[in-house]
Amino acid sequence: MKIKSIRHFITGILCVVLSLICLGVLIVNGFSIRYLISAILLIIFSLISFVYSFSVKGLEEEINESVDERDSFVTMKSGHKTLQIANWLFFSIVMILILLYGFTKFFVFLISAMTLCAVIVILLILMIIMNCYYEKHE
Repeated sequence: MKIKSIRHFITGILCVVLSLICLGVLIVNGFSIRYLISAILLIIFSLISFVYSFSVKGLEEEINESVDERDSFVTMKSGHKTLQIANWLFFSIVMILILLYGFTKFFVFLISAMTLCAVIVILLILMIIMNCYYEKHE
């Protein structure tokens, strides 16, 4: 059998692992109804995911069948504009947090500003990586 949807296959594997962890905790800690129910639900969900992974077409195949150049251009342009707006929003919040730290000297504002700066840097790195990837593969 050929795996048609890798996302569903990975979800099924993850659910099997989580159900085995629930059963292991159930064996080690003694009987608990919540671990038993969790394990049963995870096994059912993993079976459904495995069925979908072998029978349903992958997301990329479905998109390739129904997308033309205009749709992909609009999607690319809207994604770029969304990323731009998110960057400007994060940058504005960082500046506000730095000003608040300057006025109040509460360390929480500085930590929040540093966290958002890290998010901005991660977004920049991801954008560069994805740009290089799609230049080579598209």
